[in-house]
Amino acid sequence: LRMGLAWIKCVAGQTLTQSEAAVKKPGESHRLTCTASGFTFSSSWMSWIRQPPGKPLEWTCEIKDDSSSIDYGSSFKGRFTISRDNNKNQLYLQMNNLKDEDTAVYYCARYTHCDYFDYWGKGTQVTVTTAQTAPTSVFGLSPCGSGGDAAELLSLGCLASGYFPADSVTFKWTDAGGNSVSDFLQYPSVKSGATYSAVSQLQVKAADFGGEKSYKCTAVYPGGQKTEEVKPTPVPPQKSCLNVILKNPRAKELFNEKEAVLECVVTGENEADVHNATITWKVNSAEKKGTDQKESNPLRKSSLLSIRADEWESAKSVECSVMQKNGPRLRKTIKAKTGGKSLQDGSLNSSINCFHLGPNYKWLQLVCLVNVSFGSDVYVAWKKGEGSYEEGLTGEPVKTGSFNFVTSIFSISRDDWDKGINFSCAAAHSFLKSNESPISKSTSKSHGNSFECPTEIS
Repeated sequence: LRMGLAWIKCVAGQTLTQSEAAVKKPGESHRLTCTASGFTFSSSWMSWIRQPPGKPLEWTCEIKDDSSSIDYGSSFKGRFTISRDNNKNQLYLQMNNLKDEDTAVYYCARYTHCDYFDYWGKGTQVTVTTAQTAPTSVFGLSPCGSGGDAAELLSLGCLASGYFPADSVTFKWTDAGGNSVSDFLQYPSVKSGATYSAVSQLQVKAADFGGEKSYKCTAVYPGGQKTEEVKPTPVPPQKSCLNVILKNPRAKELFNEKEAVLECVVTGENEADVHNATITWKVNSAEKKGTDQKESNPLRKSSLLSIRADEWESAKSVECSVMQKNGPRLRKTIKAKTGGKSLQDGSLNSSINCFHLGPNYKWLQLVCLVNVSFGSDVYVAWKKGEGSYEEGLTGEPVKTGSFNFVTSIFSISRDDWDKGINFSCAAAHSFLKSNESPISKSTSKSHGNSFECPTEIS
């Protein structure tokens, strides 16, 4: 018999891992397991020690390294059995005919020849009680929405939790008319801490569940019962799974064709949703026919609407409407933003400079720099003499402060430049009115209003 107990000696690397907490009823049995690592278990004496609530530590039993010697405290003989498996590095304590006073935290520990315990486990709480705990909660579990087919089977559930002991709760189901339903499942109790939870499942036809039709689940336990009604889950308003963008007409078509071309773009994360979407157009509430575009991306669909520039300017609204197969109609509306911003009020300015390449150059590069105080869709075109406008090489807008800058490059021959031919750079944005001319700057060698910068190429 141990004459005294010494508390923990902390040594890094040596551990004793114990089994989980348990709640038992008087007269039941339970087995504790302790797994050792970090030291030579097969050559160590091992012990079990317990500490009841509010009381000091109690030495319970010990076992020699080869199990040839076993000793028990007087109150544990006949009910407790200590054993070990050196191949698994495990120590066991089999507890039979448990009593209320066996409620305690049980520790496994290594016993040394100096009559102290140097390595300890973290302890296992064992609770022995006759108390029965009613479920603290009963929840009804219903499927989201209702079945699309009246004959479809739906699964209803009922969750009871927070009760003790494990086999103390059973379930009952009744339909909306109060009639008992027997064809349901009850799953085994699951332990959570010191109490248990269980689930019951009932399958019903979709036609029998919805509207005023519901079911009741009752958790029955010693001394009472709790009932929960399982009703259809309200379906929230369906959100769109598609995104819709309606783009303003581009300056290019407004400038060249006097035509407003609007684009409605639909994107989504589901190919079927995008494919089944239908795009329609209205101008001032009157339906207009658009043109669906071929897309290589299955998650994108687009349609173009072309109308005269003057019709676009006078329209009160242009609407793009997207009808989803399984969702609400989506609408985007815009109107022309003209007026109040004149091209002549300094909101759009340009300058032209001339660059030539190499000492024996035959070609020159005219560069037109356009700055815009509002909007970013700027179209730049070039004209030689009295000829037609043509495109140069125009870059994307670059924002600097409150301005957007656009650069366009146009190649000309040295001969045309030396002849004094006039070249024009014209700039327009999407707010251009149909009766308004674009900003235009002209230059020629004879005008002398360009900056000529030679650039050597090695």
